[in-house]
Amino acid sequence: MQQHDLHELDSDRGPDMRLLLQVDDYSNGEHLHGWGPGGSLYFVITEKELQARRYDRCEFDIQFT
Repeated sequence: MQQHDLHELDSDRGPDMRLLLQVDDYSNGEHLHGWGPGGSLYFVITEKELQARRYDRCEFDIQFT
């Protein structure tokens, strides 16, 4: 998958998409975990679905550098 910024992700799925959650590399003090070189996970949702708390309708994307 080609890396793109969140604005492109929004336009691909509609103008009312917004970032719900972004997960980058993390460490709990003992273990380090990442999503590939420079990887991030993105969960996006429409404003309407967010207001209705329809989190089952969010969409997922992963990007790598």
